[in-house]
Amino acid sequence: RADWNTSYLQNFKFFDSRPIEFETNLIAGEYRNNKIRWESSDITFDEGALLAREVYRTTVEVIFLPNSIPKFVMEQEEMFDKVFTRVLPFSPHQDINFKEYPKFSSKFVLQGDDPAAIRTFLTPELIRFLESEEIYHIESNGEALLVFRSLRVARSKDIEQMVWFSEQLVDKILTPVI
Repeated sequence: RADWNTSYLQNFKFFDSRPIEFETNLIAGEYRNNKIRWESSDITFDEGALLAREVYRTTVEVIFLPNSIPKFVMEQEEMFDKVFTRVLPFSPHQDINFKEYPKFSSKFVLQGDDPAAIRTFLTPELIRFLESEEIYHIESNGEALLVFRSLRVARSKDIEQMVWFSEQLVDKILTPVI
């Protein structure tokens, strides 16, 4: 059954220019280790306009965090991103790189309104975890995370992997810095 009430997902930058049509196949749960609530669903959305408009379906996970974190978008860095940042070095949201973690910085484009808060949030343990895992689009709206792997509907095995990845990610986020 299609759910047309997708207003919460509009709080994520990814959907700013991608109108959501509806959500299907909603499953929800809590992670065993920390009791954090999550939801996974298939989202149907549009990209482009008029004749160039395409309809996409992708499986996403939304993780509802117990406290606020910085707003950011982190996704795979492509060759175009590396060239684009050099051509427009003064764009409003530059790629946040870490000199001490060149593998992480070459793997991801990381952007957000408060680079200092994002740098503090991304602990060495969290960066090492992200470096060693598959690349997911990870986005924070300040109170929740949006996580997805690709712009297609995931198979059961892929959803299990995404839930496992997200639980490990949340464990790293919630681990207090000593």
